[in-house]
Amino acid sequence: MQGESRRGWIAFYAPMKPPGHPVPSGDREIARLTIRALEQAGWEVRTVSELRLLEKTGEPEAQGGLVAAAEAETMRLLRDLVENPPALWFTYHCYYKAPDLLGRAVSRALRVPYVISEPSISPRRRTGAWAGFAKASEGAIAAADLLLWTTGRDRPALEDAGHGARMAQLPAFIDVGAPVRNRPANRPPRLLTVAMMRQG
Repeated sequence: MQGESRRGWIAFYAPMKPPGHPVPSGDREIARLTIRALEQAGWEVRTVSELRLLEKTGEPEAQGGLVAAAEAETMRLLRDLVENPPALWFTYHCYYKAPDLLGRAVSRALRVPYVISEPSISPRRRTGAWAGFAKASEGAIAAADLLLWTTGRDRPALEDAGHGARMAQLPAFIDVGAPVRNRPANRPPRLLTVAMMRQG
């Protein structure tokens, strides 16, 4: 298709918080950094869904509503992407409070590779208020072709679940931006600290 990279394009999805969400957070920033890194590697990246699947309180009714919304969104994506499928599906962050309920079905139907960055398994959540979401999250993780882990504490549970052969480390990184001009020797440095700026 005219204007597209010869390598195709990547379908990007962040179930916890989409990269275009108006509220700043570390999770949103990492999603944006990941997109920029993929683009710098030569890929066209499209955020294919803004559906937020985060359920923080452990309410089965709320989780059921999100599952229904995800089923409808999956059908929309399959209609929209069938004529021009991505080269692969890339999910950022999948865990028991925000499982990827889209990528597994869409990637399988379109027959494209499925990648999850920062997957997390919590065995103790297999029972209790998030049991259904934990099962869905682990199902997505088990279906992925590649799991990119960043946080060392996530690695043991992923390996214990038998995913070691499909895992690779993606070290944490930042966008250093444009080169910083040298500070004059006679000017003392100034430090700026910004903490979490959110209600409560």
